Amino acid sequence: MKLVHISDTHGVHADLEMPEGDVLIHSGDWSNFPFNGQDFRQYQEWRSGQKGSVAWKDGLTKYEKETNGMRDETREFLKWMDKQPYKHKILVAGNHDGYAAAFETKFKDLVKDTSITYLQNSGVEIDGLKFWGSPFVPEFCGWWFMKERGIAMKNLWDKIPVDTNILVTHGPAYDACDYVDELNPNVGCEDLAKRISDLKELVCHLFGHIHPSRGLDLSHSTKGGPLSVNGCSVHPVDGIQSPIIIPLAPIV
Repeated sequence: MKLVHISDTHGVHADLEMPEGDVLIHSGDWSNFPFNGQDFRQYQEWRSGQKGSVAWKDGLTKYEKETNGMRDETREFLKWMDKQPYKHKILVAGNHDGYAAAFETKFKDLVKDTSITYLQNSGVEIDGLKFWGSPFVPEFCGWWFMKERGIAMKNLWDKIPVDTNILVTHGPAYDACDYVDELNPNVGCEDLAKRISDLKELVCHLFGHIHPSRGLDLSHSTKGGPLSVNGCSVHPVDGIQSPIIIPLAPIV
């Protein structure tokens, strides 16, 4: 089986040169819309508390423009992914994918009309391989699909089945393709790293989120752990990057 991994496309998915493969996996952040959770909560407050005022009317106009933009952007992305010539397509959301978070039911209805399998703290089995996916990352800057570091993240990762073969999350585990800069050398989730150490059947962990650290980390796999793959499709210096191909032997 050949996996084709992309992530953090931020609206440039149509510019990617897609290779042949069996399973297309997108690990979140298809959106490029600058509308975060704090904005959404503020607009909700305006809608409920200041009806009829100029601020309410202006806020509601901006709110509707922003949400319609997220919706249209998401529809276009799903249409593109649905048309890709892969037997299977797996998608998780990311911290920029506000439409999937704020309008979860409407988003899932859009996905139902496609050939895409959307994973949100859930799994799917394909040809004997067990996939599990989640959009959540540790909290920062008030974006979407976030939980506080510590017990909230631990409780989430404890839900990952022990027999998972392919883990797809938006963000990295600690010390695995999670370097941002000298001030933030490792921003991955510590509790995810601990959980991964318990997953003895895990072959690889696919994620994105941290654009500067795109690439493969073999350090854990050489010690019997999984291959870590940061598939960010947009690099802050090098621009648009090719999808990463991961060939897998069948599970016996």
